[in-house]
Amino acid sequence: ALLMLFLGAALEVWQSTRNRTAEWVDLYADAAGIVCFTAVFACFDPRIPSPRQGWLSQRRLAFVSVAWFLLGLLPLLQTLQLYQGRWAILPSLIDWREPWLEKFYYVQYASLEVEDPPDDWPTLNPHPEKVAKIRLYPGRYPGFVFTEPHGNWSAYQLLEIDLMFPESVPENLFLRIHDVHHTGDYSDRFNCECHVQTGFQTIRVPIASLVTPSGRELDLENIDGLALFTFESQGEFEMYLGDIRLARPL
Repeated sequence: ALLMLFLGAALEVWQSTRNRTAEWVDLYADAAGIVCFTAVFACFDPRIPSPRQGWLSQRRLAFVSVAWFLLGLLPLLQTLQLYQGRWAILPSLIDWREPWLEKFYYVQYASLEVEDPPDDWPTLNPHPEKVAKIRLYPGRYPGFVFTEPHGNWSAYQLLEIDLMFPESVPENLFLRIHDVHHTGDYSDRFNCECHVQTGFQTIRVPIASLVTPSGRELDLENIDGLALFTFESQGEFEMYLGDIRLARPL
């Protein structure tokens, strides 16, 4: 059992070097499975005392195994709830009102607060109840990273991103999109520079244009992430990020 737990921990460390993240919840699931299997095995081991011969009885071990099995299901049920919420908001990819959303994004060299949209957010556009106020700080790649959005974009023609720069704009703003086959290389993901200005704007990207610099078309049924970021920003900039949605169904 200890050897299997060690192998599980080693696998998590190895994943962190292969464009994936190590998760404590995965190690917990490994431990729950090991304890559950060990307890079930012990229920049939004749060396374990009978139910009337002490606290380490087969009946108690059976109870422990069932309890650990149910506890091991909790992360799975929570994950299913997260993905169900992701499905429910289509064709939007983001709804800043939803608490589960924070499991799918992070910022780097930046801060993010969810709040009401600014007063000058256009009413003719879809007017969200909440937006993300993102402050970009000096750094190599300040920005917003959205992991595991709804992955099947094949039934739509456009990706639309609503954002606003209330005062000033950074020297550059890039959009990066990758699929599950992404190797981690720049040449194996879609990259484009967004031409932005002060005020509200909607970035529109044709889905058909999602091609890597090496010429590979992204797998539109398995999109795995996107990011909005600046490169080597030298100042602080405030950006409001609203809806990110798929548009024009085929």
